Amino acid sequence: MEMDDPLEVLTALALDGPAPYLVRRLQQHVTAIFSEEMEGYDITGPQYGTLAVVVAYPNLDQNTTAFLAGVERTTMVGVINRLVKSGLLKRTTSKSDKRLRLLQPTEAGIRFVHKVRGSVQRMSTRLLDPLPAEQRAALCETMRELLRDRVRKEATQLRDWAQIRQLLSRTDLPLSSTKRRPR
Repeated sequence: MEMDDPLEVLTALALDGPAPYLVRRLQQHVTAIFSEEMEGYDITGPQYGTLAVVVAYPNLDQNTTAFLAGVERTTMVGVINRLVKSGLLKRTTSKSDKRLRLLQPTEAGIRFVHKVRGSVQRMSTRLLDPLPAEQRAALCETMRELLRDRVRKEATQLRDWAQIRQLLSRTDLPLSSTKRRPR
């Protein structure tokens, strides 16, 4: 590092921290990219993630949707309320368990997800572009590995296993990047 270049010195100092600090800085970067790509659309990251899950897997309960979208269960009700109010989602009561609220996309919700698909792809591209191609897939696999135990623990807290078994029986699940592992 060139010590007489203040920009390089400041950059090095800003990146000199433990893993949790670096992950937080990376999350700030992801949030900034999301804001730039979704400018003009009145939607947050958790709202978009929830809507995308519901479009892909309609009729899941709120807790399973929160799990798949990576949204805290305590935050999910507010996220869903805003999506329902904006006309992108609808909520119904499960016929088999009146305690469960099932989520379905509206036509407007489906159109929205399709409309912003290019922006979502650009987010991934912008995030990973600084890396050589072979490191992009490795980084994503490393992140999956870091999250696997936490996600597995969260999955044990889901209630509607009949619904989850039905979801897992689908043949169109995007599991190419997350190979099914024997248990």
